[in-house]
Amino acid sequence: MQNIYKFKGQMNYCYEVNTLQFTVRKKILTGFVIVSLLLTMIAGLSIYFLQSVTASYSDIVDRRVEIQTNMKEIVIQTQQQSLAVQNTLMQGDAASQTFQETKIAIDELIENTRVMLTLPEFLEALNTLQQNNDDLATNYDAFLDYLNANPTEAAKNDYWEKELAPITTNMIAIASDYASQSIDIMRDVNAENKESVSTIITTIIVISIVTIIAAIAIGIFISEQIGRPLLKITEATKTMANKDLTMEPINVKNQDELGELALSFNTMVESLRELIQNVYASTEQVAASSEQLMASAEQTTQATNQIAASIQEVASGSKNQEE
Repeated sequence: MQNIYKFKGQMNYCYEVNTLQFTVRKKILTGFVIVSLLLTMIAGLSIYFLQSVTASYSDIVDRRVEIQTNMKEIVIQTQQQSLAVQNTLMQGDAASQTFQETKIAIDELIENTRVMLTLPEFLEALNTLQQNNDDLATNYDAFLDYLNANPTEAAKNDYWEKELAPITTNMIAIASDYASQSIDIMRDVNAENKESVSTIITTIIVISIVTIIAAIAIGIFISEQIGRPLLKITEATKTMANKDLTMEPINVKNQDELGELALSFNTMVESLRELIQNVYASTEQVAASSEQLMASAEQTTQATNQIAASIQEVASGSKNQEE
C-alpha cells in the first residue's frame, strides 16, 4: 500500500505544455506531399530527358538528313552542269537551257540548305559553293561568247579544261565532302544519343532508388513520430489498469495531438494520485477520531459504572437508616 502513495517525489517533474504546431494530420500530409514531389521530379526529369533525345533524333531526321540529301543533289546537279557544258562543245547554244536549269536548281538547294546550317565552317563552305556556281555561270556565258568566234576543237577543249572543268570539279568536291561530313556528324550524334539514353536510364534508376529510400525514411520517421508516443501511452495505460499508479510520467516531446494526450494522461494520473492521497489521509483522520471516540466511550462507561455504584451505596444507606 505504501508504494502506491509514493507519488510526491515522482510528481516533481516539469512538463511543458506544447502548443500544437505540427499535428499528426500535417505530418501525414507532409509525408505524402514530399513523396509526391519526388515522384513529380522523376516524371519531370524523365520527360525532360526524353524531349532532349527526341529533339536530337528529330534534328538528325528532319535537318541533317535533308542537308545531306541536298548536298548529294547538288553533286548530281553539278555533274549535269558539267555534262551540259560538254554538250555545248558539240551542240552550241542548244545545251544552254539545261545548264541554266541546273544552275537555278543548285541555287535553290544552296538557299534551302543555308537556313538549316548552324556551324560557321559549313556556312563558309556553302558560301564557297555558291560563289563557284556563280563563277561557273559567268564563265559559261563567256564560253558561249567564245564559241561564237568559231574556235578550233582544241581551243574549245582547252577553254573547258582551264576555265570550267576546275570549277565543276571543286563544286563536286565541296558538296561530296560536306555530305560525307554530314554522315560522320549523324553517326556522332547517334552515338551521343545512345550514350544519353544510357545516362538517362542510369539517372532515372538512381533517382528512383533515392526516392524509394526517401519514401521509406519518411514512412519510418512518421511511424516513429506517431507509433512511439502511442506505445508509451499504451504501456502506461496497462500499468494503471493493473492498479499501479507508480509509473513515471510519460515523456513525449511531440508538439501535436499525441503530446496533448500524453500531457492529459499525466495530469489524470496526478489527479488520481492526489485523490487517493486525500482519501488515505481522510481514512487516517477517521481512524484517529474513532480511537478517540472509543476512549471517550470507555471513560463514559467507567463514569457510568461509578455513578451506578454510588447510587447503590446511597440506596443501601437509606434502607439501613429506615430499619
